[in-house]
Amino acid sequence: MAWSNKLTVFTKPWKEDSIEQLADRVAGFGFQGLELPVRDGFQVTPANYKENLSKAVAVLAKRNLTIESIAGSIDKDLISVMGQNGVKILRIMLNADPKKNYIEQEEAYYRSVSELLPVLEANKVTLGVQNHYGNFVGSGSSGLMSFVKRFPKAQVAAVLDPAHCAVAGEITEFALDIAESHLVMVNVKCGRKKRTNLENATEAEWKIVWTTAQHGALSWKHLAGELRRRNYSGIICLTAEYSGVDKPLEGEDTAALIVKDLAYWNSL
Repeated sequence: MAWSNKLTVFTKPWKEDSIEQLADRVAGFGFQGLELPVRDGFQVTPANYKENLSKAVAVLAKRNLTIESIAGSIDKDLISVMGQNGVKILRIMLNADPKKNYIEQEEAYYRSVSELLPVLEANKVTLGVQNHYGNFVGSGSSGLMSFVKRFPKAQVAAVLDPAHCAVAGEITEFALDIAESHLVMVNVKCGRKKRTNLENATEAEWKIVWTTAQHGALSWKHLAGELRRRNYSGIICLTAEYSGVDKPLEGEDTAALIVKDLAYWNSL
């Protein structure tokens, strides 16, 4: 049975493309839409989104593509422009400084996000907060939901990244159980821990490497089964993030890897 969910790709690896080239690339991959970074150096930037976001939407529409989400920062004006252009999700991550109190930082973010609720509601935009291992509010689903569930789901929801859950040691079933009620998007990628020092070192040191679908801590087959079992109908975004042994040397290598991963996902 084919996926009925809209499948999108995070276009971060292709910042050098023009918007026309990016549209052709994503259409060629076989995705239905994309997540567009609004960041310095990309097709749409914090300095030009008031003019360029509408142009990007129009170019993509000619290829039957939509911008389903934007990866950006908390910005009331950006939310308004997104609303004008029919872009529904602003994905963010909330960085936390380990030298400061976690709860106090979460409360500060709560106050900042609370101020956005009227503009989010008026523009029918959802702030999608993503979990991320390490120094973030919500390294797993429990930390993410302790923040997100304080808000109306229509305005603030969860973007669950099960690969980050997996490298943090959380199993997929529990992550989905916890986040399902506020879930607006699921990110799909694959990572694993790699030791970076010698076995005879006093303490082990590790880093996370991001790899292709079948070589990390997250089972895509298991995730796909769980999403089907729960009748998840939201967006699924393949994030095209690779490092370690599968790290591409050129942009086209990244393209080859995401095509391979999309084919595997579609086979599930």
